Amino acid sequence: MKKKMEKATEAKKAKDALTAEEVKKLAECEEAIQENSKMYFLAGESLTQINEERLYKADFTDFDKYCEGRWGFSGSHARRLMDSYELVKKLRSGIPHLGDDELPQNEFQARLYMDLREEKHWVRSWKTLLKAAKEKEVVITATLIRAVCGKADEDGGCKKPHPKAKAKIMDSSEPQLEYVNTALGLVEDARSDAENYSLRDWNKFLDEIEVTLERIC
Repeated sequence: MKKKMEKATEAKKAKDALTAEEVKKLAECEEAIQENSKMYFLAGESLTQINEERLYKADFTDFDKYCEGRWGFSGSHARRLMDSYELVKKLRSGIPHLGDDELPQNEFQARLYMDLREEKHWVRSWKTLLKAAKEKEVVITATLIRAVCGKADEDGGCKKPHPKAKAKIMDSSEPQLEYVNTALGLVEDARSDAENYSLRDWNKFLDEIEVTLERIC
């Protein structure tokens, strides 16, 4: 029985072993994730490839375990980075010559924008935001995104809040929305400084803050 189990384990390891090409791909992707912690969408691109091609399979049983074991952040955070990459890819395909300073400056801004706008309106609405930033002579911030994209325009495209979320905001017993926005702004600032600290520790800390805020609002 023991020999059968050992053979089964060896067979599984052989099945999950990476080819030389896959090992090279994984190394390239992980180098990109390590070097581009601030360029969140490049990390998201590499995570997308690792997930789609199961490049984690030699050492981990699934993508979530890979993210936690290799990088110290949750699979949900990885998917936020991957979603942000999809946003950036769509913006760049729809707006020629879009510079890095004209993109969402971090994963939080990207997620905020995706929460406010429907996908079919991403490119058009981002053009409106860029125009507003140029007119006001300001850089792209979460505050600007909320101000420009948090309201409907003549073409619509603004996501409707969930009825329960709206009810909580209107309830005086709940924390005021301005305090929630302030806290989210602090999270955004902390993420921008994450490269100065342990990436593993910062992401765990920030994930905990975000989960707490999501429960509040």
